[in-house]
Amino acid sequence: MKKAIVVVLVVATAAHALWANLQPDSLFLDANNQYDAKNYQQAIGSYLQLLSEGYQDDDVYYNLGNAYYRNGNSAQAIWCYEKSLLINGSNSDARTNLEFLSNTILGDQESVPENFFAYFWKSVYSVMSWRWWAFSVIACLVLTLALFLMFLLSNQIQRRRFFFVLTAFSTLLLLLSLAQSISGNYRLKNSRYAIVISEASNMKSSPDADGTSIAVLIPGVKVKITDSKSPWIEVLAPDGTTGWMIESDVLKLTTTIPSLQ
Repeated sequence: MKKAIVVVLVVATAAHALWANLQPDSLFLDANNQYDAKNYQQAIGSYLQLLSEGYQDDDVYYNLGNAYYRNGNSAQAIWCYEKSLLINGSNSDARTNLEFLSNTILGDQESVPENFFAYFWKSVYSVMSWRWWAFSVIACLVLTLALFLMFLLSNQIQRRRFFFVLTAFSTLLLLLSLAQSISGNYRLKNSRYAIVISEASNMKSSPDADGTSIAVLIPGVKVKITDSKSPWIEVLAPDGTTGWMIESDVLKLTTTIPSLQ
């Protein structure tokens, strides 16, 4: 019982904090105006300031990605779109721009296909944003309790069966929403992926400058970090190649602010 109360309190606190970030900010509007005026560098500075002040919304990252792209920094733009989708998997504009940049810059590179379960789970998550998954937990919890109460108060067998089925279905939705909310929050804070931002990054066979060069990764490639021996990180490239590279050559998706420039 105590664990259930703790889970509800955590979700409620997260939902309240996220709701506070839904309010528009004058700095955000100013950044958008700078972008519309094609003052992309100024727009980037304003979006970065928003992020530094805690206004971390998928739309901010999406617009920042657009500004980076217009300013000639495609790798940073890809990072921003990936970050936007971590927060809101249903951001179709960010997904479209990410696919466009990936196809334009990276071309038809070979990649290891994602397993079905991971693909399915991410597809379900992309139905709505993480904050709405958190809100849906509260909504489903209230609905489940209400239906269960109706089940207890019903005298007729048919009505009890009807409310029992609805309660069971609502409980499944509650568990799905809770699982998606928790996993979405976990990926946002503990993502093991990063975007290569350095020109011609060399993958080495060992965490050493004298190691054999395995491959060269161009800016914008998404890699998975599998190990770390500072200042080196072991990464898994999209084609399945594993090697070591300097940590500063990539920008992790756990980073909040991509750059102060």
